[in-house]
Amino acid sequence: MKIQTINLDKGGGGKSSHAYNQAWWLATEKNKRVLLIDGARECNLSHSFDVTSEKTIYDIFQTGEYEGHL
Repeated sequence: MKIQTINLDKGGGGKSSHAYNQAWWLATEKNKRVLLIDGARECNLSHSFDVTSEKTIYDIFQTGEYEGHL
């Protein structure tokens, strides 16, 4: 298992695009399982996959509750 983070504390730096493209490449070309956690305020990565939820990352860490597909 490998963990990679992408962080840049400004908008427009390409964080979501890079994460999306790298995850797609790992999943489709390298046949890897990929977990993406979108912690950005804008949730652009989540919107790329058409994911909406009332729950936040805070809910997952505090209560273990989440919405979505596994």
